[in-house]
Order: sequence, then C-alpha cells, then structure tokens
Amino acid sequence: MNPLRRFNLRDQPLPTITTTTGPTIPGWTFPLVQTLTATTLLTTTAPTTWHTHPLFLTILATLTALVLLRPTPATAGLLLTATGALLWTTGTAPLDPRILWLAPLAHTLWRATWWAAHVPPTARTEITALLTGWRRTAAAIGTTELLALAAWAVTTLPGLEAAILLGALALAALAVLTLPREP
Repeated sequence: MNPLRRFNLRDQPLPTITTTTGPTIPGWTFPLVQTLTATTLLTTTAPTTWHTHPLFLTILATLTALVLLRPTPATAGLLLTATGALLWTTGTAPLDPRILWLAPLAHTLWRATWWAAHVPPTARTEITALLTGWRRTAAAIGTTELLALAAWAVTTLPGLEAAILLGALALAALAVLTLPREP
C-alpha cells in the first residue's frame, strides 16, 4: 500500500510564497566600515608627528589588517586597547580631548566587527536588523560623552586627580556594561 494514500496525502504543487524585505546593505560594507573606523581610531588618537613614522604605520596596518581578516571581539578589543594605550601615553593633561571620539568610534568598530564576523561579503543585511537596540546604544554613547565632557571640564580645576581617576573608572565600567554580548 502506498504510504501517501494511507495518510490521504496526494502529490500537490506547493503553494507560491512571496516574501519581501526592507532596504538592505551588502555584507562587504562591514569590513569596509571596520577598516575605516580602525584607521580613524588609531590616527585620531596618535599625535600628528607619528603619522609618518614607520613603526606607527606598521602598527596601524597590522592592527587594521588583523581586525579585517579576523573579525572577532578579541581583535577588536586588541585594537581598542592599542587606541587606549596611545591616548594614555601621548595625551595632554589628565584627560585628552581626543577621548570624546573614542566612544562612538569604538562602538562603531565593535558593531561592524560583529556583523563582519556573522555576515559573508556576498550576503545582504536588512537595515532594521542593524538598528536593533539603537535607543540603548544612543543612550549609552550619549551618557558616555556627557561624562567625558564633565571630566574634561573638571580637569581644569587644580587638585582633582583622584576625582579624575574615579571618573575614568566609572567610564570604563559603563563601557563594559554596554558592550554587546555574544549569546
């Protein structure tokens, strides 16, 4: 006995299904954004006298290539650590004004690295998927920028080194709490 007849199933054509998606962007844009953001991060945090130094250019090329070829949270973290080290060692005063660029660029690098690791260059990603959690991100970056501006204003007052250190630790804690986590 035919099993299809037993369950009263017949060979019928499958229904036609139409799906639509919203606007999309190609997957190759994520490595491009990664490269531009990594280069911007490193060049804006380094002194302008370093921009022609061969060692700096080698480090810049190596870290950017590492993030581009191996998009993982570890490589993005390595680049962000290098950026922080550049600010720490070459900054002027207790808080360098270039720190204000760090939060939005670091978040952009982190998100682009995540998407580059999960989306092949030939695929397409819907923009609504990219904008998931944008309110939380905007609030976190806005708060970080406000804290950085407040800390920058406080640095002009004499004798507040402990308050500056405490503010930097609070800023680092806020950054760690707002980083996206892998499930």
